[in-house]
Amino acid sequence: MTVEAAGDSAVVIMLRPQSGLGQQVKTSHLSIEPYREVREVQDAFGNIQQRTVLASGTSVITTTCTVETPDEIAGECQCELYPDPEPA
Repeated sequence: MTVEAAGDSAVVIMLRPQSGLGQQVKTSHLSIEPYREVREVQDAFGNIQQRTVLASGTSVITTTCTVETPDEIAGECQCELYPDPEPA
């Protein structure tokens, strides 16, 4: 992904999958050019986030991962966790 920033810009990047039901993340790598230090945190929902400040100008964000999955995923959706929205 190529990003153009008018000035130094704080960003939250959410490009890393997590291991869990149906998948096992074997490797995951994130790079930013030009190089920036990245701090990794989890949000209140357990999602992995990377936070950094991109430099003014063009930045290239690249991520790769290797994920192992079975041919079929067994499990049930906990649909009560995702209710339909109320009509407007």
